[in-house]
Parts: sequence; C-alpha cells; structure tokens
Amino acid sequence: MELHQAKGYILEDVIQGLLKESGYFQVESGFVRGRGARHQIDAYGVLSIPTAFIYPIRLFSEAKYYDHEVGLPTIRNFVGVIKDISENYFVTSKKEYSSPFRYTDAGCIFSASMFTDNAQKYAWAHNIFLFSFSDLPLMDGIINSINSYVATFSKDFLENYKNDKTNRKKLKASFIRYTKTLKNFEYPTMVVGILDNIYPVLLIGSKGWINRIKPPETTDKLDAEKQFRVDILSKENNPEEHIFKIVIKDGQEETIFFSIPNFAAKKVLDRIDNRKKIIADLQIPFLDRTAGKQVRRIISLDIKMKLHVGINQ
Repeated sequence: MELHQAKGYILEDVIQGLLKESGYFQVESGFVRGRGARHQIDAYGVLSIPTAFIYPIRLFSEAKYYDHEVGLPTIRNFVGVIKDISENYFVTSKKEYSSPFRYTDAGCIFSASMFTDNAQKYAWAHNIFLFSFSDLPLMDGIINSINSYVATFSKDFLENYKNDKTNRKKLKASFIRYTKTLKNFEYPTMVVGILDNIYPVLLIGSKGWINRIKPPETTDKLDAEKQFRVDILSKENNPEEHIFKIVIKDGQEETIFFSIPNFAAKKVLDRIDNRKKIIADLQIPFLDRTAGKQVRRIISLDIKMKLHVGINQ
C-alpha cells in the first residue's frame, strides 16, 4: 500500500460520516454490481430528501488523496463506472436480476487536492460533480491530521496492509483515537447545497451550524454576505478553483465556506465584476435533527456583496 492510498482510505471514512450527517442514509462502501462488472465504491448512499418526478437519488462517491492535481484519466474511469452501474437494471421474473427499487444515479469525487481544468470540464459534461478540500478552511484540520497520522506508519505496516473490512475498521478506529489526542480538533459539519439551482457545493461550518439557523416563521429565505473569495491557481497561474467565505444573517451569525471549480463559478464571478447586489442563490436541503425531531427543511440564501466605503469586493 502506498502512502496516498492509506490517506485515501481514512478520507473515505471521514466522508462517510459527513454524508450521514448531511442527510444521506444507508451510507456504505464496497462492491456494487454493474452491467459488465462489480465495482469497488468508496462511499454510496441514498438521499433521504426525495424529489418529485425522479427516482430516489443514489450518490456514488470516490475519495482521492494525491500530492498532485486530479486529472482527466481519473474522471474518465469514474464516468465508466457510474454508466455501468446505472445500466444494470432488468425487468424480469428472476429475483436475482430484477429489483423493485430504481435510482437516479449521481457521481461525485472528493479530493484533498485540486482538479485540472480538463478534468473539471469532462466531469461537468458527464454529470460528475467535484469537491476539492484544497486550502478549504475547517477542512484543513482534517487534512493535516490525516497527514500527520499516516506519517507514523512504518514501512512494514504499509507493505503488509490488506484492504479488507477488518483492517479498514481498525484503521478508522485508530485514526479516531489519534484525533482525540490532538488539541482543539473538531470535525466540522458538512451540508450539500445547490448553487443557482444548478451546481452542488459542500458547505463547511463549525460543528452543528446548520441546526443553529432559525429562519423566520413566514419564510425560508435568509440573507448571507460574501466576506471574501480566494482564487486557487494552477501551476500555470490559471484560476482553477474559488473558495468563498459567507456569513448567514439570522440574528445569530454563522460563517460557512465552500469551494467551486472555475467553470462553475463564472456566473458568480461575472455578477461580482458587474457589482450586482445579489451574486448567487443557495438552496440548502437538510434534515433538522434538533430537539429529538427529524424534519425535512429547505433554506434559501440570497448571497449579497459585502459593502465597503466606495467599493465592493
């Protein structure tokens, strides 16, 4: 086993936990049968908030932990996997092939590093969504802790490690014990939002932030203010990703971060350049689990520019 594989295994487990918290259930990892082969999937689950006129959304995700950008070959391979799984449905009397359950399959890739421009465009063309944790505040603590933890592995451990369920559970449990020794370590809360009704984004905030938001009884809409944006550049100094910090205004302010690929950010960037008052709309479907209840909710954010004297940034 290589170092990046060990880091990837741990990142997979972190993602599984965050997906469960953000409203996905039946989150598992393992082999899923496709039309032509069985495929190892890092994490998959069904969205617990249904949408009319489509089958339940089943999300397949992969976790990548490279010391370089994720390129086009990785996306191409994942597109083939999702296609093969999606086409594995038969209407037949044979129980081993037929199932009463149908899904709308979607794919996403989580990565500790950025995605190349070609990878971004190809993923968008084939309905694969990309989430990068590179330089993303509140996730950097997890990334750094994974790096420091794996650095303690001996060469013999890496050579003898077998990727089976027993060892994966031991690795996960060992990492959890390690994080408890770290000062001020805390998992953030991750929620999947939808930017401009098109592109999903990971909204990262402090633990439990989503359940501290209390919209007025007469509306589900809240205002949010863009505090700043960081443009992440490729080795060729081209913008590849953008990190946004926004503050939700609801009496008790909540600060959240999200990153989006360059192509998906263009409309937002155009609105900023043109000094539009509202630069984006953000829909946040989630399960409210406060006070022992479990209620499906949707919050809508109007993201506005932060006003300065004589200039907008």
